[in-house]
Amino acid sequence: MSIRTSQEVRKIRNSRQWRDRVRPLQLMDFPYCQNCEIKDKLTEATEVDHITPLESGGEPFNRINLQSLCKRCHVIKSAEENRSRMLSNRVTIITIK
Repeated sequence: MSIRTSQEVRKIRNSRQWRDRVRPLQLMDFPYCQNCEIKDKLTEATEVDHITPLESGGEPFNRINLQSLCKRCHVIKSAEENRSRMLSNRVTIITIK
């Protein structure tokens, strides 16, 4: 898996294959939030999430890497991923005296 640029990720998300085939099929096959279902809640899924993010080299069209989520769960998961990515990109400078 290789890290993708934001331009590469945008190209995948805007592709006809994603928009017209993969995303609608995922929501049709899994119409409820897969995260809420674990908690015995039934919530309509409106988002298709890449389990391993595209930015981290996740497979864009492989259904094994996809999960249907409600808006709330997707926002929370994305925020956690963005926070982790930001923390891992930090450089710590150590001063030795």
